[in-house]
Amino acid sequence: MIFKFLFERIFFIFLFILDFSIWLLLQILPNKIIFRILSLDNNFLRININNSRKMILLKKSRICLKKRSSFGNYLSSCLSRSITGKAFLSIFGINCNLHLCMIKKTDGTKIAHSWLEAPDFKFKITGDLISDQIKSLYIF
Repeated sequence: MIFKFLFERIFFIFLFILDFSIWLLLQILPNKIIFRILSLDNNFLRININNSRKMILLKKSRICLKKRSSFGNYLSSCLSRSITGKAFLSIFGINCNLHLCMIKKTDGTKIAHSWLEAPDFKFKITGDLISDQIKSLYIF
């Protein structure tokens, strides 16, 4: 029981640090470089696990990224959390789609948003409040 508790805390801290690092890079790097990095397929590091473990990993990642978003957008954003999840889960061979969209509010203002989902498992990792009717501008 204590091992599970420690593992979850370490897992959360790792994703927290990864999210902060990606958020910082998003602030520094130009958009061209970010889109080029997102379109790369990183096959250099893969850890093979079975589908039941992948589902557990998806659920744990979702919980940790939700906790991260509960801090608000302080040193984090929906894009950095989505990239964090995609980078982390791709190590375990979980195919994830990162969606980028523009939402127009009723008052006419536009908001950029991103979310992550695993189509093989029909599972949204980030962006729970996103309706299926919202169309993505880009999918990576």
